[in-house]
Amino acid sequence: MIAFLIQLPPSYVYDFARGPFFQLTSTKLPNVRLSRLRTRYLCMKMIEVERKFRVSPEVRSELEQRCSSRCLVKLKDCYWCEDLALEDKWLRQRNGTWELKIPIVQRRIRTPGTTVYRELVEPTLWKELSQFKTDIENLPPYATIHTERTKLHCVWDSRQIEVVLDSCTADDGFQYSIGELEILVEQESQVEDAAAALDRFAQSLKLKAQSHSDGKLIAYLKEKNGTLYNALAVKGLV
Repeated sequence: MIAFLIQLPPSYVYDFARGPFFQLTSTKLPNVRLSRLRTRYLCMKMIEVERKFRVSPEVRSELEQRCSSRCLVKLKDCYWCEDLALEDKWLRQRNGTWELKIPIVQRRIRTPGTTVYRELVEPTLWKELSQFKTDIENLPPYATIHTERTKLHCVWDSRQIEVVLDSCTADDGFQYSIGELEILVEQESQVEDAAAALDRFAQSLKLKAQSHSDGKLIAYLKEKNGTLYNALAVKGLV
């Protein structure tokens, strides 16, 4: 796998946590160790603990000073199957690669904007979705969002924290900006501690927490697909 990575054109890099190849805005590869990429590949089924926040110019500047690496990527996310969304399961095709995010229930986590999901990638996810596959193949996506993403890697309090800063658009005029902090853990028993670490890191930056409903997809549905947004609201998912 590493040899294959090295043979890629210099303007592309593979992010094993996300799946697809991303084209960078620079021909210089980001300062990311191959051992870290290999580790994330081996842990595709790790649990994502995420915290969303609004990005001010001051916060962006401080984050860039604290972080050890930086890269720019472009994403095209197509979201499929409204029935899955109503079960809080989020199926998307990111730059051509299928991914599914499934929630991990943690009742004790109360921090606004903190979400906990396990992410599956193809072909594994199709075992979860065998009853939906035919419908997915015959239906258009319910949302398509383009994102210019700045990815920063930080080490804080002995934790590996990934920071993403997103600028989002859609062909129907949608525009949105959001930031996210993320820690990956292997077991559900580690989620609470990871969420607390994100909370402390956010407090050190004086970040303003955003609720789950402030994510780019929910923001898009609120603006462009009121029927699905209202159905999600009835289920308490926004």
